[in-house]
Amino acid sequence: MGWIPVGSSATYADAILRLGIGELSEPITDVENPKLILFFMISERELARELAPADLEEFKSRALQNWINKERDNHDVDAAFDSDIYNWMLEQLQQTAVPTPTPLAPSMPGL
Repeated sequence: MGWIPVGSSATYADAILRLGIGELSEPITDVENPKLILFFMISERELARELAPADLEEFKSRALQNWINKERDNHDVDAAFDSDIYNWMLEQLQQTAVPTPTPLAPSMPGL
């Protein structure tokens, strides 16, 4: 499987990260194919390692969501979507819309 960072939401991360080095996991049914049984083993641990791009994106998204959830408790968030807001949005979109160019009619020699 490769390296899995602590705190990852990878499918089997919880079961894998509880293992000691060299320890074999109990049989785990494969989520994608229940007919398969999987075994995992940790070969090494590192205190610090650069995150893979996918792991980095997962951790950044989770950190942002956690911050938003925490800040939401500190503020009154009010959302209203009425016809005035809808009309304002349409006006804004019309101002930023780029017109599609109209193709010129092909010139046909001899006509």
